[in-house]
Amino acid sequence: MQDTQKKESDFDFDYWMELAKKDPAAFEQQRQNLIQTTIQEAPEKMQQRLNGLQWQIDSEIKLAKNPMDGCLKIYQKMMDSVYKSGGLLDALTMSENAVKSDNLATVVSFNGPEKNNSVKTTI
Repeated sequence: MQDTQKKESDFDFDYWMELAKKDPAAFEQQRQNLIQTTIQEAPEKMQQRLNGLQWQIDSEIKLAKNPMDGCLKIYQKMMDSVYKSGGLLDALTMSENAVKSDNLATVVSFNGPEKNNSVKTTI
């Protein structure tokens, strides 16, 4: 947890903003380096997906009419991945419902055959 907090606090927004204004080429190079480093630090099984996602983001940026247009298109893609049918929200809701309904079991009492104290419970 401490490492994550340290990485978050290391981000200097003002530095990146100034770099983008003064030297867009250097900004882009450093941005790409940071992205690649971050992807390489991710678990290996996630790297292909992250590279694909970054390719989509970079494509939106290149096709955008201006920076704000690119930002809005990327934002819309992110919102779609959460709220559209089959998105993250659906996946979380389905998982929650499965836990509530599929985990019913009959628990049988071991007090002996004379007592039948079975109850339904969730597991």
